[in-house]
Amino acid sequence: MRFNIEQYALGDRRLKGFVRVPWDLFRGDPYWTPPLAGELLGSKLLGLTGLLTIEHPYHANADVTHFVARDGRQLLGRVSAAVNYRFNEHYGSKIGFFGFFDVCTDYEVAEALLNRARDWIRDRGMTVMRAMFFGVCPRFRKLGIDAILYQKFGMLDYARRYAEEVFRFKDVSWMHYFGTDRDLHMKELYELLADIYSGLSHTTRLSPSRNLWERLRLWALSVSYRLKSNWYRRKFRDLTLKVGKDYLAKGNYLDAYWEFYRANEPYRNVALKYLYRARDIETQVKPHAAAYYLQEEGKVKRSVELLESSIQGFDRFWEREAICDSLIEIVGLTKRGSAARRTALNRLYEINPGALRQIGYGIPLRVSLALDPDQPRLERSQVERSQIKRSQIARILMDLLRQTGSQVISSEIDAPEMTGFRYELQLDLKFVSSKEFVSSKVISLKFVSSNGITSEFRLLDGETGKTLSTGKLQVTGSGAKEICYGLVTQLMERIYSVR
Repeated sequence: MRFNIEQYALGDRRLKGFVRVPWDLFRGDPYWTPPLAGELLGSKLLGLTGLLTIEHPYHANADVTHFVARDGRQLLGRVSAAVNYRFNEHYGSKIGFFGFFDVCTDYEVAEALLNRARDWIRDRGMTVMRAMFFGVCPRFRKLGIDAILYQKFGMLDYARRYAEEVFRFKDVSWMHYFGTDRDLHMKELYELLADIYSGLSHTTRLSPSRNLWERLRLWALSVSYRLKSNWYRRKFRDLTLKVGKDYLAKGNYLDAYWEFYRANEPYRNVALKYLYRARDIETQVKPHAAAYYLQEEGKVKRSVELLESSIQGFDRFWEREAICDSLIEIVGLTKRGSAARRTALNRLYEINPGALRQIGYGIPLRVSLALDPDQPRLERSQVERSQIKRSQIARILMDLLRQTGSQVISSEIDAPEMTGFRYELQLDLKFVSSKEFVSSKVISLKFVSSNGITSEFRLLDGETGKTLSTGKLQVTGSGAKEICYGLVTQLMERIYSVR
């Protein structure tokens, strides 16, 4: 074996290396959020008792150990193993847990770490090993938490990379540790990939383009993503039906009826039959589940009223994802260009900005294009050219913003019927010479056809008066359209990023 597995007990100074493993594995990933080391190792300054210290109350009724895989000085992965005796006494079980499972993309390393954890747990008389994730459902971990979260928040390229990485693993022996089987795992993975490719189809279609040829190329790419999404969706429904039959054979009627509902969603009457059967069973023991069944009924019946009612039944903080799902359906059921659709899009953007473009929509925008009054003195011929550029830029920017799926109006329009434009995008325009473009530090949008533009934009919430997003953008190009294209492309990344 080209690597070594080291074991660290509580109190071992080398636990700092155990804590450092994720930094070595995920450094450079812009979407990785480092954990607080103090929560694990403790901090006298912050008054924290670390989970990996002997003083932590968890260890009063549990044995734990920690394993690290390394190749020389290079850290390859880690895993912890624990036996909670109070837990086993309460439930009459013999279960050990593993957690803090982070590993490089090497199956041999992952297998070796899990086997060491298994052997340690078995030596203490345990007969079952289960995954333990702190606040995270194991169902999501086995698919790759990264893929699911990236998909939810619109970071689809990352989501596809992680999901396809899971899809390529052919060895499924690890499923024993997670209490699942291949059909259940693949069913959920097919659904995830279907959602990812559907989102990629929409975001590609809504990408700004510089010319007709690029527009056609984006359209063809969008169609290819749509075909992949449909293929994965078909595989998902086939496996869902199989999983439902397995549940039925085991006498698990609730899960069986639910899987039959998911498999038959395109067929209204059949889907509703199984949905009602599942609802009648689950709501007897979990009354709050009625809101979720109301949501599903609204989806099948295409009823805005039922979907709005489901939102009223969800907790505003803990069930934001469910609210988001209802709003996504409501957006698709409201009339295009209507105030009702704009309002639904605003509500969805407030919860999850990354959800909009992957379902084929953009936020309604009131756009303010202001000209700097401190225009430097130009000769007559230059003034005439600058006037042309001003009108060109305003028109091109508005057209490109519409390409991204947004309904766009000028901030000067104040017609009573044009309600629902909650968000305002402000851009200040200033024309400067090449020399000023290089040296000036004025915070504004500066345009020079031979150089480019520097822009500070602001996205304002008209209801609260808050600035939701602001930043400075730099774009270069040889013409007005190319420069505006670069500006809008960068704006989309900022506007739809998760706050």
